[in-house]
Amino acid sequence: MQLTNRLHFMDNLRGIIIVMVILLHTSLCYMAYAPEWWYVLDPDRSLLFTCIVLLLDVFIMPAMFFISGYFTFSSLRRKGTSLFIRDKVWRIALPWVMGVFLMVPPLAYMIYFSRSIPLPYLDFLTGDFLGKAYQQAHYWFLGVLLGFIIVVTVISKLFPALLKKPDNGKVPGLFFHTGFIVLTTLFFLGADQFFSLDAWIHPGYVFVFQPVRIAGLFVWFLLGIYCEQNRWFTDTGYNPKELPWTLVSLTFGILYLAWKLTLIRNLRSQPGLRIKPKQSSCDLN
Repeated sequence: MQLTNRLHFMDNLRGIIIVMVILLHTSLCYMAYAPEWWYVLDPDRSLLFTCIVLLLDVFIMPAMFFISGYFTFSSLRRKGTSLFIRDKVWRIALPWVMGVFLMVPPLAYMIYFSRSIPLPYLDFLTGDFLGKAYQQAHYWFLGVLLGFIIVVTVISKLFPALLKKPDNGKVPGLFFHTGFIVLTTLFFLGADQFFSLDAWIHPGYVFVFQPVRIAGLFVWFLLGIYCEQNRWFTDTGYNPKELPWTLVSLTFGILYLAWKLTLIRNLRSQPGLRIKPKQSSCDLN
C-alpha cells in the first residue's frame, strides 16, 4: 500500500470513535456516580453506565488527537502552508467559533433548566455564562486541535527538515513504548499536583481544556505525526500485531476499572468528602 492511498481503517476507526463519544456522553446521564456538573442527570442510575464512562474516557480523546496528528503533515506537504491554513480555518476554526457562540449557551443553560433553577435564559447568557458557567461544551476539542495544528505548522516552517516525506522508519521497541508511557504519566502526575482530575480552565475565554490531560493529548498528537513520518500501518512500515495489543488493552482495562470503582466507592463512603466537580461548571449547591 502506498502512503498516498487512503487508509480506510483510519476512517473506520474515526467513525467508531465518534460513536463511542456519543455513547460516553449519553452514559454520563445514567452513571451511578454521575458528576454533579453534567447537563442532565436521570434519577435512575446504573453501574453499567459508570463502567462505560470510565473505560471510554481513557482512550477516546487520545485516539482522536492521534488520528488528527497522523494526517497533519501529509496534508501540509500536499497543500502547502497557505492552502493548509485556509482549509483548517473552514473545517475547524469556523465550526468551532459558530458552535461556541450559537450552540453552547443553550446547552450550558440545560444545567439550570434541568434542575429547575429560576434564572431566565437572557439573564444566564449575560451573567453566569460569562462567569462561573462558561464552557465550550464539546467544541473544546476543535479549539485545542486548532491550537496544536498552529503550533506544529509554525515549528515546521522554522525547521523545514521536519516536514520530510515518510520513510520506512524503525520498528519501535520496548524502550519506545515504555518511554511514551512514562512521559505521558509524568505530564499527568505533574499537573495533578496543582489541578483536580475534573478541573477545566479557559485562559482568556479562548481555549478550554483539562490541565491534567492537555500535555498528554499533545504528545498523542505528536505521536500521530511521528507514526505517519515512519509509515506506521502501511505495507512498508510498522504494523502492530492485533492479538497481543488486544490482550494487553483488555487486561489493563479490567485492572483500571476495578481500581477506579474501588477508589470512587472509598471516596463516596468517607463522610464530609466529595469529589470536586468541574471548575468551569456552575456550582449548584
